[in-house]
Amino acid sequence: MTIMHYDLEEIVKDDHVLKQIEKIVSFRKISHDYHDLAKETGRKGYGVEIGI
Repeated sequence: MTIMHYDLEEIVKDDHVLKQIEKIVSFRKISHDYHDLAKETGRKGYGVEIGI
């Protein structure tokens, strides 16, 4: 099995559309708002921000 370590900040260009959206929308805040809900109804796994 190969484990790859990489930094998306180095790979994705600054002018990428998702980086522009991230400047306007705080995905961390959205995930924080849903944290308690997911904790009560879901199971451990990837964070909400990964799904968004």
